[in-house]
Parts: sequence; C-alpha cells; structure tokens
Amino acid sequence: MPIRRLEEGRDTPNTSKKRPQNKAGITAQQKAVNKIKEGEQNVAGFLKKEI
Repeated sequence: MPIRRLEEGRDTPNTSKKRPQNKAGITAQQKAVNKIKEGEQNVAGFLKKEI
C-alpha cells in the first residue's frame, strides 16, 4: 500500500503541474500572435490614414 501511495503521489503532481503550464504556454503564444496581428492592423490603418 505505501508503494502505491508514493507512485500516485509522484504521478498526480507531475501531470497536474505539466498540463496548466502547457495551457499557459499556448495562451501566451496566442496572445503574442494576437498582439502581432493587432500591430499589423494598426500599421495598415496608419498607412491608409496617411495615404
């Protein structure tokens, strides 16, 4: 029984820690991509206004 408890204790924290980090990394990448897209739109808007 104590061996199983140790294995479960090792497995659950690793899986629970890895998944949120991956989700956070994906959201951070999406936010960065969105910022880049917004920046391109802003630049295009400024160019159109100047022209």
